[in-house]
Amino acid sequence: MLTATAAYAGLSKPKSFVDEKCPAKGCRPLRVIAVARGEATMPSSRGDVHVPTWDFTVKGVPEPFRRVAVDPAVMGGPPRPLDHGIQEVNTYEVRTPTGLRLSYVHGTCDTTYGSRVHETPEAVVVDVDVRRDDNVEVCTDMGKTDRIAVTLREPLGRRVVLDSSSGVPLLPQSDIRLVEFQNYDPRRS
Repeated sequence: MLTATAAYAGLSKPKSFVDEKCPAKGCRPLRVIAVARGEATMPSSRGDVHVPTWDFTVKGVPEPFRRVAVDPAVMGGPPRPLDHGIQEVNTYEVRTPTGLRLSYVHGTCDTTYGSRVHETPEAVVVDVDVRRDDNVEVCTDMGKTDRIAVTLREPLGRRVVLDSSSGVPLLPQSDIRLVEFQNYDPRRS
């Protein structure tokens, strides 16, 4: 676990050009007046997880600044998509113990032919069979989000759900697409 001092150092260091020096008339220093241990809930590929935090109280700011207190050095890197993998399935919703509803992206000129599931004791790999309609001569190449149901042989339980196109884990009922964070590494934050 990170110490409060290490968490504060990560909170206060500039991260990019946005954190340049303040103009002469526009910024004021913020003063941290207290720090307390806390806990936050974060989404993961296996559901919500509880993580320890350091909550920094800043004078004049109603809500504390929260920093995850897990040392980035002990975290693995973020999931990376397969070579040239495009995340097709965005998220899933558990409808019944063996029934999932997938949210997926496809082109407006594509036709959906169904879905496929591969199950192991540790994972459920999902895919949607989407192909370009051969009868369309001109297409706008715009994306569209749809939903499709899949039925598992066994209840999902604590198994991770993976998108077959990219290989990344899916977060249940979330707008977060992990493939978009492929260049983010929490160990360097």
